[in-house]
Amino acid sequence: MTFTKKSLTILEQIDSTKSKYNINITDEKLAHHYFSHCNYYKLRGYWLFYEEISTLNIDFEKVVNLYEFDRELRNTFLKHIERVESSIKSIFTNHLTVKYKDSHIHTKEHIFENKLFYQKSYKQLVSSFSKSTEIYAKHFKKKYDEPLPPLWVSVEMMTFGEISKWYKNLNIKDRKEIAKKYNLKERILTTFLFHLTEVRNISAHHSRLWNKKLSKGFQVPSNLKIYPNDNFKVYHTMIMLDYLLYQIGFNNKKTIIDEIVELLNKYNIPLKYMGFPKENTIKGLENIKYE
Repeated sequence: MTFTKKSLTILEQIDSTKSKYNINITDEKLAHHYFSHCNYYKLRGYWLFYEEISTLNIDFEKVVNLYEFDRELRNTFLKHIERVESSIKSIFTNHLTVKYKDSHIHTKEHIFENKLFYQKSYKQLVSSFSKSTEIYAKHFKKKYDEPLPPLWVSVEMMTFGEISKWYKNLNIKDRKEIAKKYNLKERILTTFLFHLTEVRNISAHHSRLWNKKLSKGFQVPSNLKIYPNDNFKVYHTMIMLDYLLYQIGFNNKKTIIDEIVELLNKYNIPLKYMGFPKENTIKGLENIKYE
């Protein structure tokens, strides 16, 4: 089948939205602004939610409200995930270089479980370093004739997904010792790092997050009341991320839960589509404590 649909002007997109999808647009100026600066199909993902839960006409202002909530939600997650990324890179580096008394321990294959997987990760890291234009990378290349700098430099060239893979491929003893820094079992930390990688990538690429079913679940600490199931959504991410930030020591003032509660109240978003077990769970989140 050949694609034959023609491109539409902004005004034609607005008219099509009203006639084809029964979207109530009373503020044409607002609609023109959003269709001009937000891709039509990006917005389509937000009014599709209302189509699926109701047969009634949909106000465009509700679509914008949901879009803006999701944008702020993504930014909130990105800000707090950055704390975890910085922490795991630092602890990974400090633990390995001190324990093995080797600044280039990441170049030693024997401490990693899967040799083929290690070789792939190592090759990727060498490639990232060779292409890097960061000042510290340029300085090292100019001064030393080595394929990789010490781990405390190399780790800064790893993405969040890559450091998660390096950690997962460590021998079990080192994984356990690093996980203890977070008061977690290694399997829980491993699975949650990959879960956070997915959330981070969705957020960084400005994709819809607020009600998405996430493909990478994670194991849950036994002392955390998170209502785990196969339908992991941002509620589960929020609780577990808050718990991890508590272990790190970065949520002693305004927590990620505090910030998301503010967003939920600001935009009046239906909680159950985010994975909340009950509509009134928000009341209990404001005073959540961890032992």
